[in-house]
Amino acid sequence: MVSSTTTSDLVDVLSFIWEDHAATPSQCSFMRHVLGQQAWGHRFAEVFTYPSVQIAAKTGSLTAFSHEAGVISHPDEPPIAVAVLTQSARRERTIPLSNTVVGQIARHCVRSYRQVL
Repeated sequence: MVSSTTTSDLVDVLSFIWEDHAATPSQCSFMRHVLGQQAWGHRFAEVFTYPSVQIAAKTGSLTAFSHEAGVISHPDEPPIAVAVLTQSARRERTIPLSNTVVGQIARHCVRSYRQVL
């Protein structure tokens, strides 16, 4: 069995969760809480370091794949769902450059989107 998705699908799912459309409001609240407890301090957390931002995300890695999808919330602004899916040319267990690039791509996407809000 193979599962796959797109960045668009991931952003849609996150948006449905944040808008209470993915399940009941209490279930969506629970999902937001769990996503807000991200255990890994890299990728998105590495680039959104200022104190007023909130990050709720999930990291996924497997061989050459380094992915992260989440919601970035700035005070007094609508939350922004973002997903970055990458595949490295190497198949090492951890690729620090890939982690950094995932975060930088997310930061660029969020900054660009915030400019049009």
